[in-house]
Amino acid sequence: MKRYACCWVLAICLMTVFTAPCYSQGMYKTEETTMPVPTGERAMWDTLVMRPAGLVACLLGLGVSIVALPFAMFTKSEEPMFKALVAEPFSYTFGRPVGDIDPPSPDISQVNPLPAR
Repeated sequence: MKRYACCWVLAICLMTVFTAPCYSQGMYKTEETTMPVPTGERAMWDTLVMRPAGLVACLLGLGVSIVALPFAMFTKSEEPMFKALVAEPFSYTFGRPVGDIDPPSPDISQVNPLPAR
């Protein structure tokens, strides 16, 4: 009797473990965006030309930002300088899918021409 009870408990636990994930898929659905599938030419151009150019832009931006850092500290504009010279080339090079050559359009509402002092 004890053996049958253990077998039933084990069977119910195994069924619960293996069937519960099947019902949880709808819970974590996110909004799906339809991205255009890149053509072979765009993917090849991106991989062979744009990614290495982006890597060079990252390195140049890092070098220029190191040189410009003392001047930016006087005007308290380190964050916009870092964003323009380091973060944007880095996100263009490493943060987009292969074949998506067009840079993301900037959000105009977040552009602040005069930094708060």
